[in-house]
Amino acid sequence: MRPLSQDRSTQSTQSRTGRPVEHLGWAGAALAGAVVGHALTYLVAFVTPHSRQAALDETGHSYWNFAVATAIAIGAWSAIVLIVRHLRRTARHDRGDHAEEGLLRTAMRLAVLQVTLFACLEVGERLAAGAPLRGLLGHDLVPLGLVFQVLVALGLALILRALATAVEVVARALLEPPRIRALSSWPLPGAALQPSLLLLSGGWGARGPPSN
Repeated sequence: MRPLSQDRSTQSTQSRTGRPVEHLGWAGAALAGAVVGHALTYLVAFVTPHSRQAALDETGHSYWNFAVATAIAIGAWSAIVLIVRHLRRTARHDRGDHAEEGLLRTAMRLAVLQVTLFACLEVGERLAAGAPLRGLLGHDLVPLGLVFQVLVALGLALILRALATAVEVVARALLEPPRIRALSSWPLPGAALQPSLLLLSGGWGARGPPSN
C-alpha cells in the first residue's frame, strides 16, 4: 500500500501536467465559439448574401471557409479534452482547486475568451486588409458581436455539460460491476405455527383399554 504522501504527490504532479492541456481545451472551445458567433453576427448584420460576401471580402475574410472548417475540428478536439478531464477528476474524487465548475462560471469563462478573440479577429483582419477600423461601428457589428458571443458561450457551456453528463453515465454503466441482489429468505415458522408435540406423539394422550 502506497503512503498517503506519495498519493498526494502523484495527484499533484498529474494536476500540474494536465493544466496546460485543459487550458488548450478551453482555448480551442472558445475559438470554435468565437467563429460561430462571428458567423451569426455577419448573418444578422448583412441580410442579403451579396452584401454579406462583399463585406467579408472588403474586411479580409477571404480565409473564412477555411476558418470555419478549422474551428469545427478544434471544437471537437476541445470537447473531447474537456470531457476526459472532467471524467478523470470525477474518478479521482478530486474536489480541491479542480472542483466541478458551475454552468454559469463555465459560460462566463467562454464568453470572456470569445469576446476577446472576436475583437482581436476583427481588428487584425481590418489591419491586414487595409480596411478602416471605423467600419466596426457600422451595421451594429460591435453590439451584435457581443450579444452573439455571450449567447454562443452559454449554448456551448450547455452542450459541454450535457456531453460530460452523458459520457459519465455511460462510463459508470460500463465500468461499475453489476450489483448482486441478496437472496430473499423465508422466515421460519413461529411457535404458533409449529405442530404440537402431542400431535407428533400420536394423539392427545394415552388411552386405557375399554371397560367391559
